[in-house]
Amino acid sequence: MNIHYIKQRVLLKYIILLLFIVFIYLFISKKDDIQITIVPGEKITTYGFADISNMKYPNKSFIVIDDKTFPNMSQKLNAFKTAVKGNNFVIISGNIDLSNGKINDFDHSYFDEFNDDNTPQHKNFVVSIGSNTTLVGLKDARIMYGEILLSNVENIIIQNISFYDAHGAPEQNPKTNKQAKCSCDNIKVEKANNLWINHCSFSDGKCYDIYGNYHDGAIDITSGQNITISYCHFTNHNKLILLTPSDDFAKETNVYLTLHHNYFNNVIQRIPRARWANVHIYNNLYKNIGNKDRNFGYSLGIGIGCNFIVENNFFENSQYAIIDWFDKSKIKEQSLALLYYKGNIPSLKDEIITYSQTDELN
Repeated sequence: MNIHYIKQRVLLKYIILLLFIVFIYLFISKKDDIQITIVPGEKITTYGFADISNMKYPNKSFIVIDDKTFPNMSQKLNAFKTAVKGNNFVIISGNIDLSNGKINDFDHSYFDEFNDDNTPQHKNFVVSIGSNTTLVGLKDARIMYGEILLSNVENIIIQNISFYDAHGAPEQNPKTNKQAKCSCDNIKVEKANNLWINHCSFSDGKCYDIYGNYHDGAIDITSGQNITISYCHFTNHNKLILLTPSDDFAKETNVYLTLHHNYFNNVIQRIPRARWANVHIYNNLYKNIGNKDRNFGYSLGIGIGCNFIVENNFFENSQYAIIDWFDKSKIKEQSLALLYYKGNIPSLKDEIITYSQTDELN
C-alpha cells in the first residue's frame, strides 16, 4: 500500500477526531445552549439499550417546580419530593437543595459530627423517584447535596439537570480512618429498568474529595436493564459509574448499559467499573483521567462476567491505565470477561491494560 495513502488516512482520522471533540464541547460543556424538544406521548430514541423498552414521554400535563411558584427552599423541596413519587412529568428550574440548607459550598460540617464509636450522627439526604417519571430541567436546573434513588422502578427519563456535590456521611470518622467510605451517590440505581439519563452534568462542585470519604459514585447501578447514559459531562469526582457492587451479585439480572457521547474530564476511576454487565461504550471523550500524584486511576474497569463493546472513543492524557482488568476467570470459564474494541484512539492494545491482583468489593 502506498505510504502517502496511509498518511492521508491517518490525517483524515485525526481530523474526524478533532471534529468529534468540538462536537462534544459544543453539546456538553455549553449546557446553557442546549435545546431539547419534548412532545408528551412521543416515543423516545436514546441510541442505546434503553431503546429496547420503547419508552415514551408521559402524555400528561407538566408539574413545574420553580422559584416563582415556590420561593421558599423547604416548600420547593417538599413539592419536588411529592412530584417525583411516580407517574408524573416534572419540570424543574433553579436549585433543588436536598439538604434543605443544612450544607453549602463553604460549610459541610453537618457531616463532620460523629458518635463516640466513630459512626456518623447524620444520614445522607435521599429522595426516591417512582416509576413512570420524567424529570426535565430548564437551563439552570441543579439538584444539590444529596442522592436521587431509583429502587425497584421502571421507565425513568432524566434530562438537562446538573447533579452537584452529593455530599454524604462517611461510615466512620475519616480522622481515625482515612479510608472510610461514603455511600452517597448522585444517582443510585437498584433493580431499575428502562432508564435514560441525558444531557446532565455531575460534579463534586467546590469540594475536592480525592479519598472519597464524603462522596461515592456519580451513578451507581446495582442491577438494571435497558439503560442509556448520553451527552453527559462528568468532572471533579473520584468514582464515577459502578455496575454491580460485588461478585456475589452473579444471580442478579445483568446490567445492560450504553454510554455514548459523554465527556469525562478530570475524574479518577470507574468509567465504568463493572461486573456481570453488558456494556456498549461509543463516541465518548475521556480526558485527564486518573491521579498522577497517587499513580492511580483508570477509565474502563472490566470485571467478572462482563461483555464490553468499546468503539470510537478518544482517551486523552490518561494519568495511569486506560483499562484495569479485574477478572480472574480462566479461559474456559463462562464467567470470563470479553472485550471487543475498534476505532479508539489510542488503540486498546494489551500494552495499555493493567491486570489487578485483587478484585476488591465496591
